[in-house]
Amino acid sequence: EKDELAGEAMRLLKVDVEGDRAEALAIYPSDFSELLIKIRFVRVGDAWMLADMIQTDTGLHIISDNMRPAIRNILEGRSGKQTEKEYLTASAKILIAMNEDATVALELADLALKDDPKNRDLRYLRSLALSQAERDDEAAALWAELSDEEPPLAIAVLKLAEHYSAKEEEAEWKKAIESYERYLKLEPDDPRAHDALATMYRRAGDAARAEAQYREAIRCDARHSERYTDFAEFLANEKRYADALAVIDEGAKYGGSKDELLNGLLLDFYLSDESETAEGLIAAQPERLERNADANYYLAHIRIHNGRPREALLLLRKAIELDPDSVETHNALAEAYRALKDWRNALAAADAAIKIDTEDAESHYYRACALARLGRKTAAIAALKRAIEIDDEWAFELEEEEDLKPLAALAEFKKLLPKEEKDKR
Repeated sequence: EKDELAGEAMRLLKVDVEGDRAEALAIYPSDFSELLIKIRFVRVGDAWMLADMIQTDTGLHIISDNMRPAIRNILEGRSGKQTEKEYLTASAKILIAMNEDATVALELADLALKDDPKNRDLRYLRSLALSQAERDDEAAALWAELSDEEPPLAIAVLKLAEHYSAKEEEAEWKKAIESYERYLKLEPDDPRAHDALATMYRRAGDAARAEAQYREAIRCDARHSERYTDFAEFLANEKRYADALAVIDEGAKYGGSKDELLNGLLLDFYLSDESETAEGLIAAQPERLERNADANYYLAHIRIHNGRPREALLLLRKAIELDPDSVETHNALAEAYRALKDWRNALAAADAAIKIDTEDAESHYYRACALARLGRKTAAIAALKRAIEIDDEWAFELEEEEDLKPLAALAEFKKLLPKEEKDKR
């Protein structure tokens, strides 16, 4: 079933069959994370019956944790016992409480552990409650304890690895690598851990091991295009541009087009200020710009913000030729012309954007900047008012905007400043 928040369906990773029992391993996209799910079946005659679903990250047995209290209530009712009915297991109660209040979840875990102090599932849930309550060192101590038991609790080993990987000290990163490697001996088909270990090896400067882990992540989850883009991003940063583009093309078989995956990479390089990598990727196969408006747009943005606005113009004109109704591209053209102090063309580009969408605040803001530089102050104030009317966040840009300095002394301009800026004056 498709997850509405993540926009993806659960992905089956593998199925192991042993006699009359089988276990499927799957990834379930949830919000901004991925959950590893184990689905267990038993064969009855010629049919396979669903026995349970286990959410490994929480230890929740989705079916049995819901069925166990009901079964117990039925059995106790048949035996004549007059006990209070239970509808949730202790684990389920703790997890539900964790969604609301970590302190309450911790109290429930401690209460349950009084009756069963060695229960590993309950101790693990207690560690999650501690972590949610921002008592990370206590949670990590419990993960270490569960990791050292025989057999180790696999998810505790993973949590310990994540704990170390979030630290700033290199010594802690080494512990993270050791823990991820240990976890993968227990759960070798978890692509999330392979991705995380690849990241840790990159931090350590071990490109060969990082590459091996990216390949393992793809082996585990070969039908998920993001595994390919993660690997392509790594290869591009290693200046293996042709290899990176080949990986993108392979990933496009499983989601998105080649152009869309390339655009995602270029956007990532723009956001992470890796202009050299973006330029190298496109230089390896410049023909990819021919029919891809967004690639031209992203590369142009990279050049504008890298102090090369003149070199962005050709890309933006190509992007507009391919997609003439893109407000964002016309705005980027206005931005490039502003950087070049070509105020008339900046105004024309902003006006072209407004013609496409009269409700785009950025276009009106860029129009105001060009008008202010051209000395058309009344029209500039009107454009600013319109931008702020559409989106009042633009008011916070006014004080620091160099192109609006010609308006700074005007009473109408001062009225547009946010209250805190007015107070400073």
